[in-house]
Amino acid sequence: MSAPEVVKYYEETVWDYFLFWINTKTLAMHHGYWDKNVTSHDASLLRLNEVIADKLKLKNSDYVLDAGCGLGGSALWVAQHRGCKVLGISITPDQIHRANEYAKKKHLEHLVTFRVADYTKLDIPTGTIDAVLAIETICHLKDPGPFYVEMYRILKPGGRLLVADGVTIKKQMNAHEEDLMYKFIKGWAVSNLHSLDEHIQKMKLSGFSQISHEYYSDKTLPSAKRLYYLSIFGIPLYWFLHWVGILPAIRVGNAESCRYQWVARQRGLWGHAMWWGVKPRAVLR
Repeated sequence: MSAPEVVKYYEETVWDYFLFWINTKTLAMHHGYWDKNVTSHDASLLRLNEVIADKLKLKNSDYVLDAGCGLGGSALWVAQHRGCKVLGISITPDQIHRANEYAKKKHLEHLVTFRVADYTKLDIPTGTIDAVLAIETICHLKDPGPFYVEMYRILKPGGRLLVADGVTIKKQMNAHEEDLMYKFIKGWAVSNLHSLDEHIQKMKLSGFSQISHEYYSDKTLPSAKRLYYLSIFGIPLYWFLHWVGILPAIRVGNAESCRYQWVARQRGLWGHAMWWGVKPRAVLR
């Protein structure tokens, strides 16, 4: 998807997220993390922030980039619970405006800044960021390679990057399965899903080392099921509202993806993973 298409998607579907997925406490546009510590949908969204912060070993002296910050939920959580200074970026102006307003309301504007920026070409000086998190955002890139190159550039030696996103699981898909995946991702303005191996390879080519990973599809199953249940009544309702001229087609596509993601997931075509690595402190010759 092109950048304008991604911006349009988020600007026109933001109320779907507020109606069915998030509130001003979570502000999380992702699938969350359901483990033994979680007993509710909201808690799962906040739990993913905690899991990521722990894996990145964030401390209050860190300067953190939230790449593709959405409405700012993770950035604000990190600032509040880890004491970090955080920069959140998104290509969607509406998201940045809302995120800055939430920072003020939560009295965190002294720690968190949000601005419009493209995470593949930033004006951040080389070697100035301690840690980067990117949650369900680089799926909007057809090729994530430039993202990894840019994150490597802006990180300090010893800096850490963690990505949590959807990945393909089945290596060889037939034509029907490829069509199903297309129906799933297009409604969410996703350009492509790559395999975990492809992501790790691109990280290595960019210079990252000490790369680890975790498949956590089992921890997102309740959220995926929730989306499917919402689509059962959501799709016919949204089609009707579109037919009478109330809703744009993009919101119908958003609802349809909620159904297709579940069908594709049940057939073992995709799931969730997180992977993380370090920018070496010294280049070995």
